Amino acid sequence: MKREKEIRLLLNKFYEGTSSDEDERLLMEFFAENDSLPDDLKADKEVFSLLKETADGIGSETDVPEGFADELSMLIDNENANNHRKAFLSRWRSAIAFAASVCLILVIGIHFMLKHSKDNVYMADAAPMKNVYVPQTEEEAFTEATRALILVSDKLNEANDNVEYMPYEENYSYF
Repeated sequence: MKREKEIRLLLNKFYEGTSSDEDERLLMEFFAENDSLPDDLKADKEVFSLLKETADGIGSETDVPEGFADELSMLIDNENANNHRKAFLSRWRSAIAFAASVCLILVIGIHFMLKHSKDNVYMADAAPMKNVYVPQTEEEAFTEATRALILVSDKLNEANDNVEYMPYEENYSYF
């Protein structure tokens, strides 16, 4: 009876996680030696018999397939490479998301600036266009496209002539 009370105290310590290795060894020996136990200790007997089998099996040799270590090492290396790649892609996604947010804010800001500008005339406010030239052949379309591109080029060249270049300084960081 006294032994059973001691075992119950050791079981409480075991389940609370405060038992020592010696306490666990005593529990394993007790459950290995005693077959006639009260019903409430039979489940504990199963637990400790499994723990004893596991503890006995730890010291034995385990057959490891040939090349298993190399394969495991290769899988670990691949996982590390995948993690590096995911981190790299995550940084790029963040940068792209930031750039897209900035572009969206700029577009919305420009839209509201133009909408509230008094000098701006929208197509809805303009008179409908009646005499619009529509090219009939490919040559006419090509000629009109060429004229439009030359006009754009001339305007860009005019704007470029007004640009002042910043002097380059070696110790100055632009970014």
